[in-house]
Amino acid sequence: MSVQAEAPRAPAMRIIQLAVMASLFALFYRARQWMGLEAGPALLIAAVGFLLLAGMLMSEVLDVVGLPHLTGYIAAGVLAGPHVLHMVDHETVRDLRIVGTLALALIALAGGLELRLEELRQGMRTLTYAMISQSVIVLGAATGLFVLLASYIPFAQEL
Repeated sequence: MSVQAEAPRAPAMRIIQLAVMASLFALFYRARQWMGLEAGPALLIAAVGFLLLAGMLMSEVLDVVGLPHLTGYIAAGVLAGPHVLHMVDHETVRDLRIVGTLALALIALAGGLELRLEELRQGMRTLTYAMISQSVIVLGAATGLFVLLASYIPFAQEL
């Protein structure tokens, strides 16, 4: 069984996707204003639909620069969330935790499906060297930084 790579999309299609995504953001923003959607079941359902569509479109748009689709979903959530455009408020985000838990489980499952033991075994030596060297570098840098800044850290001044 062979899996064929998907053909790259035409630039015109990417422009259309970008325009649809911008329209989706504008439509959701205006719908919240016109309908007066406040925190509650109606906003929760609308937010789930909006975030799924926006994430899918954002992942397609960001695919041009080679980013994984998960990055598009995260970017759409951050952009529409309570800290940037405030299209989805804090209470709705809190109510969406169960969806986030399910999404995390599906992401872990998809990530596990991508692992190939043959490829992992081939790169084991390189992975081991990278892990050890990065651990030593990070530990050394963090220790050095702590020693340099210890006089400015309240709990470390006594050490």
